[in-house]
Amino acid sequence: QPFVTLVVAYVDVARHMFEYAVAGHPRPVVLAGLTEFPLPGDGHLPVGIMRGNVYQTNRAVLPDDSVVVLYTDGMTDARAGGAVFGETRLRETIAAHVRLPAQELADHLLGVVSEYAGGVLPDDCAIVVVKLP
Repeated sequence: QPFVTLVVAYVDVARHMFEYAVAGHPRPVVLAGLTEFPLPGDGHLPVGIMRGNVYQTNRAVLPDDSVVVLYTDGMTDARAGGAVFGETRLRETIAAHVRLPAQELADHLLGVVSEYAGGVLPDDCAIVVVKLP
């Protein structure tokens, strides 16, 4: 049965409003300064797994200087000697480099994951970083 995983997100930079829905993807990571900002809601099944599934839109007003990071599971599933890069390591890497400009942070994260996996990434790795003023 065909299915697709995705995140749909909308960021209103002027109002700091962040709306998103998750279907089989990791939930976004948001940092406010150096502290992780808790987002409401949960993820849901990928689209196509269950007919008629309704996907909840989650909404949060983000603090000033927030950083939103959306990524595919290829980032956390990258392996080195059987051990995955993982959510914890990704979150720690984001926090340690959150002061970088958005594109540099995205490039750095992809580079760290690629290096961890010895340059071999068997799954797609995509990352989007949005920085709010």
